[in-house]
Amino acid sequence: MEVPIRYETYRLSRVVSIYAIVSADYLDGVTTSSDTHTHAHAWELCHCIRGEMRVRQDEACFLLHGGECLLIPPGAEHNVNVIQPDARCFVVSFTCMDSYLAMLRDQIIQTNARQRQQVQAILSELRSAFELEHAQVRVHHFTPSTSSLLGAEQLICCYLEEILIEMLRSLIRQESAQGRHPDLEAAAQSYLAGRVEAYIRANVDKPLSVQQIAAHFHYSRARLGSLYKRASGQTVGQTITQTKLDRAKELLAAGEKSVTEISEELGFSSAQYFSRKFSKEAGCPPSQYAGNLLNTP
Repeated sequence: MEVPIRYETYRLSRVVSIYAIVSADYLDGVTTSSDTHTHAHAWELCHCIRGEMRVRQDEACFLLHGGECLLIPPGAEHNVNVIQPDARCFVVSFTCMDSYLAMLRDQIIQTNARQRQQVQAILSELRSAFELEHAQVRVHHFTPSTSSLLGAEQLICCYLEEILIEMLRSLIRQESAQGRHPDLEAAAQSYLAGRVEAYIRANVDKPLSVQQIAAHFHYSRARLGSLYKRASGQTVGQTITQTKLDRAKELLAAGEKSVTEISEELGFSSAQYFSRKFSKEAGCPPSQYAGNLLNTP
């Protein structure tokens, strides 16, 4: 007698899940400028189909050419400018499960042919799913169409998710090619750690705090600290201090500034606090460190 097959239910995992759409704009053959705005909880995908578009995000400015896109995180103040009369651009904002999307922020990404087809498919489904004024996809309030094709709204989500997943896969391939981590979780942590360290180096002459860095990357302090420590083996605070002390050594070696000036330049609360930290790390006070360098043959 044959033993019956026992089937097991398996719940499929999800990397990205689109929950809702907030706005959708297809900028076709017009030179336009959007007002500066912020989406508190929504991401915004800006895709330049043809020509050029300029995106200002907080204090940064990005110039996108045909086939390039940029992902703007929630809470970032931004505006979008189409700067050529014959440009074609698509901008869509959405809320989603976004555990890994921070990997994609603040960088211009080149899309592939499949992703560009998906953008066109999203536009097609938007035209089917919603009532549009003058048949233009410039939608900030969504009224479902009575003649919508079956599943149009769901396909919008599916195509958006595919675009984002392919972007994440591309980053994973880069991490793997560089001998790093081939799985998403480890790659996300490694990538985030690298971004945090680059941010600290770029702002080493400013008063840095873990809270401020977490806010910049749109994480809670606890979440950023946990992810960073898993990837780097040390805390964000330790990296801040070490980076500042490394820079202090460079400044001391140059011999152009006093200990007090270096302390102030690197954002330490006082010269005394700087000296204590430096002595603990270097094994001697900063003034002696500078003297040792001068006496070294």
